[in-house]
Amino acid sequence: MSQIYSTEPPTTGRVVLQTSHGPVDINLWCKECPTTTRLFVQLCVDGFYDGVIFHRILNDFLIQCGSDRKDDKQHNTKEEEEEEKKIQT
Repeated sequence: MSQIYSTEPPTTGRVVLQTSHGPVDINLWCKECPTTTRLFVQLCVDGFYDGVIFHRILNDFLIQCGSDRKDDKQHNTKEEEEEEKKIQT
């Protein structure tokens, strides 16, 4: 076994996404990446992933989704938010 895997820290969080293909179990490294983990969990709680289509599925390896929610202002990037502020003032 590779040294990378044997020294990987244990996960401290877990999210289970329910999909039309069954549950997806996601382990989280809350201590190592607290901001990313917190934002991902908040998106899950807010229902961001409800109805999102997973367009690429590789069993036991990867799932990929994309959001075509162009009208969803809640998930803009910081750059887009700053541009909107300039326009509104």
